[in-house]
Amino acid sequence: MDKKARDYEELFAEINAGMNDIVKNFTRFEQHTVKKNNREGLSATEAHIIEQIGIDGGRSMSEVAEGLGITKGTLTVAVKRLESKGYIVRRQDARDKRVVLLHLTRRGIAAFRLHLRFHRRMVEGVMKGLSEHECRSFVAALKTLNSFLEENQT
Repeated sequence: MDKKARDYEELFAEINAGMNDIVKNFTRFEQHTVKKNNREGLSATEAHIIEQIGIDGGRSMSEVAEGLGITKGTLTVAVKRLESKGYIVRRQDARDKRVVLLHLTRRGIAAFRLHLRFHRRMVEGVMKGLSEHECRSFVAALKTLNSFLEENQT
């Protein structure tokens, strides 16, 4: 194998290992943060549902399910749990009575803000170690990775 091929294989191995480590460590970091700040009694999945609904609320079940990449059936189970815990309420859409809209309660808004702080801490932790140019390159790499993942989901 020539030097160019060896360099390519080494770089491939580093990228592959790095992506695997990111997935593993992101999950661990999120689970640790949820456990540490679990005054709200939420799972990571429930925090993501709250994040999708957002402070402004008024998101339909279909919009939230699509945003999370889950089925409406799976979301319905989680919404019932979040509703019983006092984080969200369901209301009929005034314009279309067939549509149910999800809204955060005060407790849900507090959990939303806590989850937002989690994301801010994580992103700022990454950014502080990079120059502006490196941050922009990182964003470009993330977009490339995300495009590949979106295009290859079938």
